[in-house]
Amino acid sequence: MSRIYDCADETARKDGIADAASAVRRGELVVLPTDTVYGIGADAFSPRAVADLLAAKGRGREMPPPVLVGSTRAAMALVDDLGRFGRDLMDEFWPGPLTLVCAATPSLSWDL
Repeated sequence: MSRIYDCADETARKDGIADAASAVRRGELVVLPTDTVYGIGADAFSPRAVADLLAAKGRGREMPPPVLVGSTRAAMALVDDLGRFGRDLMDEFWPGPLTLVCAATPSLSWDL
């Protein structure tokens, strides 16, 4: 089932975010706006959701999807090494359109 929410309307936006969060928890895919394009999202810790995401994007395992995080703390838990300036960049530009490419912590149990 698909639903469309008008993000310019505050109530509709809140409803849309709540429905999207519920869908992701159920292992479903969601379409969401980013700073430049619409993206397809899924729970990175759900192997079925990741497989569905790769299939929807027409990608194989050689091109893993990016992982979006909502906080510096979450990034620190997922990333093996932020490098010399990663934390400084997050502190300066988040929230905002900043992309960091990092290696994931090896102990994570995800199928990316």
